[in-house]
Amino acid sequence: MHRLSRVLLVCVVLAVVAGAVYFAVSDIPPPTARVEKVIPDARLPR
Repeated sequence: MHRLSRVLLVCVVLAVVAGAVYFAVSDIPPPTARVEKVIPDARLPR
């Protein structure tokens, strides 16, 4: 049981490291859709 938990812990750590490396190396483009939202005057500070 102790060996199984150690193997699972190593797998989880490897998955987290692989995900961090992927996000650090990959070139994900930012969203390009324009967002326009009308804010009523009552919500703005005076």
